[in-house]
Amino acid sequence: MTESISIESARRDSMWNRLVNEYDPNNVEPGILNQSRIFLGQAGIYRDASTTQSYTEDKAGIAVSILHTGRHYADEISENELIYHYPVTNRIGSTDSNEIQSVKNVAVFNLPIFVISELKNMRKVQMGKVVSWDDLAKTFLIELNPLDFLTQPNEIDLLDDIPFKPTGPDAPSRTITVSSRTGQPKFKFNVVKRYGPCCAVCSMQALPLLQAAHIIPKKMNGTDDPRNGLVLCGNHHLAYDAGLFSIDPSTTKIHISNKTNMQSIQITRSDLTHLPKLPHYEALKRHWKQWRTAEKERK
Repeated sequence: MTESISIESARRDSMWNRLVNEYDPNNVEPGILNQSRIFLGQAGIYRDASTTQSYTEDKAGIAVSILHTGRHYADEISENELIYHYPVTNRIGSTDSNEIQSVKNVAVFNLPIFVISELKNMRKVQMGKVVSWDDLAKTFLIELNPLDFLTQPNEIDLLDDIPFKPTGPDAPSRTITVSSRTGQPKFKFNVVKRYGPCCAVCSMQALPLLQAAHIIPKKMNGTDDPRNGLVLCGNHHLAYDAGLFSIDPSTTKIHISNKTNMQSIQITRSDLTHLPKLPHYEALKRHWKQWRTAEKERK
C-alpha cells in the first residue's frame, strides 16, 4: 500500500509540474485538464477510479480533483481556504458516498488534491490540502496552496486541551472584504463543527443561512479560535453584533437588551446548555461585561 501511495504522490507531482511548465494554471483550457487526467467528466469530484480504486480497501479510490463553481457564500472561500460541500445528487447507487469517501481518503493518505475553479470558458487550478471534514454539516475544509502536506492532528479535535487566547493578530483593514479575509472559511468550518449546524439561539438549521459569529469581535482583535465563536443565523448574528442580547458566562443564560424583547427578535432558547460544547468562559465573560456596562448606560 505504501508503495502504491508513493507512486500516486509522484504522479500528482508530475501532473502539477507539467501544468505549471507548459501552461498557465490560472487560465487553462478545460481540454488540457482532460488530456492530463487532472479532471474528467461533469461531476464536482473526480476520483479517477480506474487508477486509484485499487489503492483503498473501501474501493472508493482517492479523489484527484474537485470543481467548485464560485457560487459559494462570501464566508466560505478566501485566498487560502475553501469550504467544499458534499455532493447531494439523484445519481443511482453509491456514487455520492464513494466520491465523499474519496476526498476523505486524500487526507487519510496525505495526498494533494487539485482544486479547479470556473472562469467562464477557462479554468484556474490550485493545489489543495484536505484539512478536515464535518459529516453533520456535510462539508470539507480545504487549504489552498499549502506550503506542505505534513500530517498533523486535527486541531479542532484537540482544542479543549489547548490554552485559550482571547485575542489574536490585529483586525484586518476595513477595506478588506469578508470573502477575501484569510481564515474566515476555516473559522466558520471549525465553529460549525464544534457546535453543530444550527443557530445557537433559535431553531434555524439551513446551512446557507448560518454564520460564524465572533463573541469577542474581530474589531477588538477577537481570536479565530472556535471557542470564541457561536453559530448564529444571519438575523441573530446582526442582533448579537448590535448588542440586543448577551450570554451570562456562569450560567450560559441568554439575556435580552432593555431595548427589545425575546419575542420581537424571535430567540427561542433560554440558554446554551443544549449545545454539544460551550464557548470559552473568558470569551463570554468579556462580551458580557461590556454588554452589561452598555445596558446600564442606556437606562
